[in-house]
Formats: sequence, structure tokens, C-alpha cells
Amino acid sequence: SQQIEAAKRLPFWTLAAADVERVAIDRAVSGDRPFCTCPSHVTEWVDVLGWKQPPNDGTVLLFEEQLRALYEAVGVKELQEHEAVVKLLLPCLSGVDGGLRPFTVQLTAYQRASALSYLRQSYSALKANEGFTEALASIAFVPADVVCDTGAGLTISNENLDDEVARLAREPLRKASELMDSDVVLLKLVFGHEKLFPSGILASHEWMIILRELGLRKELDSDGVLHAGRVLQQRWRTLVGNSNGSTNCVPQGPHNMLAAAEITKAANCLLKSVEENFASFFSTAFCEQLGELQCFPAQRILVSSTKTTHEVLASTREACLQKDWPLCWSCAPLLSDSFGIPQFAFGALHLRSPPPVDVVVNHLQTLGEQEAQGSLLHQPTALSRIECNALVLKFIDEHWQALTTQQQKQLRACPLIPVGRSSRLARASQLYTRPLAKNIQLAPLFFELPQQLQAHASVLNKLGSVEQPQPRELEAAVRQLQQAAKRRALEPNETAALLRILAYLDESQQMSQRLRNEVEAASSSRNAAESASENVNDFEMATRRAQRAITLAKQSQQAWLPITCGQEVSAHDMEFLQREPEPLRCYSANEIVAWRDPNNENHNNAMPFIYGIVARDVGPKSGEAIFSVPVIASEDGKVQVSQYLYTCCVSH
Repeated sequence: SQQIEAAKRLPFWTLAAADVERVAIDRAVSGDRPFCTCPSHVTEWVDVLGWKQPPNDGTVLLFEEQLRALYEAVGVKELQEHEAVVKLLLPCLSGVDGGLRPFTVQLTAYQRASALSYLRQSYSALKANEGFTEALASIAFVPADVVCDTGAGLTISNENLDDEVARLAREPLRKASELMDSDVVLLKLVFGHEKLFPSGILASHEWMIILRELGLRKELDSDGVLHAGRVLQQRWRTLVGNSNGSTNCVPQGPHNMLAAAEITKAANCLLKSVEENFASFFSTAFCEQLGELQCFPAQRILVSSTKTTHEVLASTREACLQKDWPLCWSCAPLLSDSFGIPQFAFGALHLRSPPPVDVVVNHLQTLGEQEAQGSLLHQPTALSRIECNALVLKFIDEHWQALTTQQQKQLRACPLIPVGRSSRLARASQLYTRPLAKNIQLAPLFFELPQQLQAHASVLNKLGSVEQPQPRELEAAVRQLQQAAKRRALEPNETAALLRILAYLDESQQMSQRLRNEVEAASSSRNAAESASENVNDFEMATRRAQRAITLAKQSQQAWLPITCGQEVSAHDMEFLQREPEPLRCYSANEIVAWRDPNNENHNNAMPFIYGIVARDVGPKSGEAIFSVPVIASEDGKVQVSQYLYTCCVSH
């Protein structure tokens, strides 16, 4: 024993190296790296690599048959083939040895490619030995890159070797367990733009089979799901940019649309995975973090956009369920119909159904503010506008006590009830359930409550509706119109309603003296006003006609009309015309419209807009508004069916 220890300390043991070197083999020299020897028959791969002898980390002694007994006596292990591969070949691929110390042997391009080829071909035999698979899984030898075409069928040749090696030199080497399987659709869609996938030769079909056994990631755990959500959120925010941050919609353009479709496809795939494995993922902490991430596919409807519906990514904190769309469709993203996360997790996800009252109030205000831009035209068609509004009124009634005083005031001032055959919105205070005597038409200042909403009369009364317009309400409407006239001109239908109200109040002798004085004062200044017509307030122009209207209203049913049927639309009223046809618009009887007669062409060979009155109610449900509208076309009351009715003159 003492002789053996003494022999270990003597520097006459020969290393298997190109330069013959003799060393001592006691632990004081080798540290924790035991010496070994390697017979030539277990290192056949050395010839494949074009080496004269195996690489040496300073612990491999020269093998000699006559020294086998001596090596065994002093504790020098004779390596088997798989052990030689683990100790001598694998560190060459990763650049570090088993102790994570730098490995001095540097592979050439051809040697690295040949070593990988040898491992691929010999893996089935080598993995049968205990510890080989674990050793191969523990080293970083896999180049990582974004998802690209696999290297299936790739062979090493002089033509592609230099490019392959140059690329590998630029890319980090990773363990198989740190990378992802590009054959898994979810991982490819979400992380495909990150360097998290095997590349080059290691992306071939044969190598992918091996890497999966070494721990290549094929699925996401709860932390992986959250990371995936953050990746999708960042990709979406980058695509949206600062310009559309408030709406979270992607700017128009072919490139943006393709990129958005790719991200939403990944989000749908992630959501499906979460739904299928939700039982294993679920925890309050997981749901709270997931609910904050903009990674859920949703739809956003913009009432002021030419493109109505936009695909977006949203968080469950800001989004609403699809079934709640009547309460929030204009101001909140609507989650996909396929959203299948169990309801018991909604609280942790910050997802509320029905939406909070703040969201509903904001939705109604948005519709009212954007009415001039045709907000009702953007409403989803799953329900009619009246059916949708009935659900809104039911919600307001059920949550009235939860509304603040300010919110109640906002709802009273907000146009939120569809009227005029659902062609526009009106405030609740503009509604009545019992018409005036002689069925005097008050639209667009007052409207009869739609029959379908009469079941909600209670909440409408809270919002300001009346049973029958009283003189004080009529006079208030006139004054509100006067205030509006200070900011914009009146259009023909408003003017007609104003004249009807003035005539009614005068006939019933219920016009207040103050209002009568204002009408008379406006009438007496007619000549002076006409001489400076460009600066005349439109309300004054209307009230000038009041004296004539009051006198003639009893003699002619049509005396209140501020226009003449069949005449060309005046320059004053042209500003109210929307230039695009509205095939789905509803029209009410006696509504003043502008239309075009194809048989009437002016000197410019263009059909002029002319005044007309809709003869009866027309709605798209019967298909009439799409094809033709009956219009009173001339002073003699002749009715003509128009297929050229572009718009009505109402300025919403």
C-alpha cells in the first residue's frame, strides 16, 4: 500500500498526448479529477473525427496492454466506450468539462459536425448505458435560434459547412431542457420569434427525437403560461404602437394585419391550452396575474371608425363577456365566443358579468356623443336596437341605487333611447307615451315612446320621460333648440317641428308671454335680418316664419313646411346631407328628405338633390329601405318611389 502511494507520487506516468509528458497521479496533482486510461478500441470515434488520439484534459494516461494490472492496482480506471464519450467527447461540444471548467480542446468545424453525426448514429446504443442520457442532457451543446425550416436530411458538405459553422459561432449553446419543441404549435406560435428552438443540424428530425428524450420542452406549466401571456402582450403593444394605444387597435396596413392575425392566432392557441388544463393551473395567484395580461383574443367595436370591428388582445380586467355586449359594446373589448374559462375563476381574473355600472354609463355616453357619426349603424346585429335598449333599461333599473347622483344626471342628459324607427337616439326627457291632440308630430324634438319599451316606463320616468308633453316641456324644447342654434344651423325637420310647436302653443293659447314676445320681436326684425342673412341666427329665421305659420296652420295642413316639395335643396341645407346612401336606414312618415330624380338632370349632367317628404313609415326589415322609398315629390302631393334616396336632411 505504501509502495503504491509512493508510486503515485512519482512523475513517471505518461499522459496520452501528442507531446509526451510524465506526471504524478496522486490527488495532490489531479485534485478531484481521477486519472483514467482509454483503450483504442473504445475510441473508434477518434478516427471518425480525424484525430490522431482522443482529446485529453490532463487526466488520461497512455494505454498500454502490459500496464493494465498496474493501472488497476493504483486505481486508474479503464474507460468504456460510453464513459469515454462522456469524459472526452461531450466536453468538446460544450466547451466545459464535467466540473464546468473550461475545456482546452477546441473543435474545428468539421470535427464538431462529425462529432454530432457520430452521437446521432450511436445514440441508441450509448443510451443503454446508465448515466449517458443524463450526462448528454446536462451539457449545453444545442444551438438556439428562432423557428425556421428544420434541418431534416441535412448532410455535412464543403458547400454548407462553412456557413453552418459561422452561424453556430454566433449563436449561444443551450441545454436541450432550456429549449422548446418547434413541432408543438402553441410554442411555435408564441415563442417563434425568440431564440428558443434547436437550429441547424440539431433541428433535423433525427436530432429532435433525441432532444425530446433529453428534456426538450413540449408543454407549458403555469409559470410558462404567464410568460407566454407577457410575450404576446409585448408583441401586441409593439404592433399597436403609441398612435392607437387608447383603442388597442392595430393600425391599418397589409403588414400590420398579417402580424395581428399571427398574434391573435397564438393567443387563441394559448387560451385553448389554458382552458384544457385549467384544473392543473388554477390558483388565485395564477388567475390574478393572468387577468392583468393583454393576451386574450377579443373584438373591439369603434363607432367612430371606418372599419367597425377590430380584432384585439385584451385583459380580462378591461374586457367583457360576449353575452353582455348590449351593455358595453362601444367602449369595452368583447371576449371571444369561445372563451371557456370556468365561471368560478371570474373573480380572480377580475372579469365581471354583467359589467360594472361605470362601464355601462360610459358606453351609453359614447353612443350619444358619436350619434352624428352613425354610432347606431355599428351596433352588432344579434339583437334589434330596441331589444338591445330594453336590456340596457333593465340594467339601469336594477342598478339605479348603485348609480351616483352624477351618473344619474349624466344618463338623464344622454341620448340613449332609439326612436324614429330606431334611426336615431333621443334623451328620455324627449319621450312621451300619450300624443298631443290631433296627433301633432313633434319629431325630432319629441318622440312617442316605442311600444316595445313601454314595459320599462318606470325607469324611463326616473330618466325624465313624460306621459304627455306639457306647455312647459314644449317651451323648454324650443329654448334648447335655441341654444343649439347658437352652435349650428337648424335643418328642415327641426325647423318644421319648431313651427308645429309654436302653432300648437298659440292655438291652445298656452304660449308664454315671454316666448310670444321673442317670436314677435324676431318677426318684426325680418327685413333687417334678411339684409344681413349671412349673420342671422337660424333660430331667428325659424321664429320669423312663426307668425305666418301660426296664421296659416289652421288653413292648410302643410303650412308648417319650411320647404317646398320638388324644389332643389338649398345651399343652406346641403351641409346636412351625408353623401353616402344608407340602405339600412329607417324612414318615418312626414320626414323631410333629400332625394334624386334620375329623370331630372341639370346643365352639368348631374342629378340634383331635391326636397321631398316620406309618404309612410319604411324600414329595412321589409326590404323597402334597401330598394325604394315612397316620397311626396311635388306640391300637388304626387308620390314617387325613389331608388336614389341618399340620405335625409336630419343632422343628428
